[in-house]
Amino acid sequence: MQLGVENQEAAELLAKAGIDVVMNRCIMVEHDRLCR
Repeated sequence: MQLGVENQEAAELLAKAGIDVVMNRCIMVEHDRLCR
């Protein structure tokens, strides 16, 4: 999970398998946002 990292083909395969997909996110940024 890092800003700018995306793979649409892999995301589609995972989604079809019922697996949640997170792309183009930074854990530190999201943590900071949630803790405000």
